[in-house]
Amino acid sequence: MTQLQKVIAEELNVSSGVFGNDAIRGLVWRCLARATLTARKATSKKGGLDTDPDDESILTMLCDG
Repeated sequence: MTQLQKVIAEELNVSSGVFGNDAIRGLVWRCLARATLTARKATSKKGGLDTDPDDESILTMLCDG
C-alpha cells in the first residue's frame, strides 16, 4: 500500500502524500477504464472506437466511513 501511495504521489507531483482509500479508488478506476477501452476497441465494427474516449464516465463506490 505504501508503495502504491508513493507512486501515485510522484505521478501527481504532490508532496503531501495520498490517502490509502484514494490510492485504491484510483487504481480501481484506472483498471476499469483500461478494461472498458480495450473491450470497446475489440467489439467495435470499425476496429476503433464508436464513441469519443473523452466522454464522461462516473465511478460510484460505496464507502463505509
